[in-house]
Amino acid sequence: MLKRFLALLLLLTLLPIVSIAETEDPSKLPEFTFHDQYGREWTLADFEGKVVFLNFWTTWCPWCIREMPDIEALFHELGENEGDVLILGIDTPETVDTADEAGIAAFLAENGFTYPTLMDPEDQLGTYLGIQVFPTTFIIKPDGTILGSVLGAVDIETMREVIEQGRTEE
Repeated sequence: MLKRFLALLLLLTLLPIVSIAETEDPSKLPEFTFHDQYGREWTLADFEGKVVFLNFWTTWCPWCIREMPDIEALFHELGENEGDVLILGIDTPETVDTADEAGIAAFLAENGFTYPTLMDPEDQLGTYLGIQVFPTTFIIKPDGTILGSVLGAVDIETMREVIEQGRTEE
């Protein structure tokens, strides 16, 4: 209970630190295009109208790895990104993460993690959002504004609660 309370207490809105693209509203993500471990390209437009659970992680982070089974379970529970919620990981091959893209894809496959993980090899989005702790999860509302972030690993119940906040915060 205390762990969940502390995680929710850390849910706060962060303003961008470094710009990777001009945006009129600093509470929104900048335009970007990344691909995932399957080679699919993702852009900000793919997020329109959905709550986005965007989890920054690395292969060397034990706390990230500890919460990934819950993220995978949530991905399946919420319709594998076909419903009103997108579950996405994001990793930084050969910059913050020591693994390259092939190594990250292999790590995901070997561990049975099928939710899409965006590859940000230059750490553009992580730098823009000021990521300093792994894992860090952002919740983005259907209108594209950043509701807030959760620093550190959390359990599946906390994940459900922050997603629900994204659904109800209009």
